[in-house]
Amino acid sequence: MGIRILNLARAFSGKLVFRAESISSPERGLVILRGENGSGKTSLLRILATTLWPSEGEAWIGDFSVRREPDSVRKRVGFMDSASGFYPRLTGEENLFLFARLRGLSDRETKQAINRHRATFLTSAVLSTPYLFASSGMRQALALGRALLHDPEVLLLDEPSNSLDERATKRLHAFLQERASSHLILMASHRPEEWRMARQIWEFRGGRLDAKNP
Repeated sequence: MGIRILNLARAFSGKLVFRAESISSPERGLVILRGENGSGKTSLLRILATTLWPSEGEAWIGDFSVRREPDSVRKRVGFMDSASGFYPRLTGEENLFLFARLRGLSDRETKQAINRHRATFLTSAVLSTPYLFASSGMRQALALGRALLHDPEVLLLDEPSNSLDERATKRLHAFLQERASSHLILMASHRPEEWRMARQIWEFRGGRLDAKNP
């Protein structure tokens, strides 16, 4: 399931942040989104996740429009961003069960989703620690786990390796490579070692978004 963009733009207070004329992703693989801070990476991810309305243009996840079919889009994407929304007094596992119920998942489905990633990033420490006392790396792992609860066809990740130590980063990279073999991942990143993993690169320059091969 790929992403298509046509004449998409976002402005804030009348100032254009970015414009993307015509871009398509592959149906699977890792697509890296790169550009300077403030260039529009997070805004684009939020538009594709239907949490931010575009100022102009259209985008599709598969055949589903982010403007006209947002509910269908949300069923198919998992979005990890810097805005937490987690409840500070609940443990990581309790938070995941809460968000899973909001998505309509049963407790059995949630347990299965958590177990799929116990060996990689949803460690016992991440799951058992109250969010209030979790480290930055634990919070990143938990945010990724939340994005994966419903096993989405498309993952939208906003710099997921931020705050991760070397060991956790290696586990994340291994997960990304395995996941990208059968799913599409669009990931904002400032790390050259992650750029080298990409099948395609989307780059912001001077307010424009262009796609190219790495």
